[in-house]
Amino acid sequence: MKALSKVDHVRILVILSDELWDDLEKGLIDDAEYGVKLKLIKNEMNEHLSVSFNCIQKIANKLGYIVVKNKNAFGVTQNYQIAKN
Repeated sequence: MKALSKVDHVRILVILSDELWDDLEKGLIDDAEYGVKLKLIKNEMNEHLSVSFNCIQKIANKLGYIVVKNKNAFGVTQNYQIAKN
């Protein structure tokens, strides 16, 4: 079986988080269960993915958004903004 690319890995995790949200809205899971499961997805993203900023930009672009780095006067990235593409 072929290994997933980083982009596909992130894409699947996002789809899973969307499915969890749908289950919460439909009342199939409660807030506590949603929080626990979403934390698992977040941990997977944080622990196992070293995704470049360019990779994130590609994913955002496919979703119709752009990601913009906000830097301070010293050129240090302080945060990111997401805008509609």
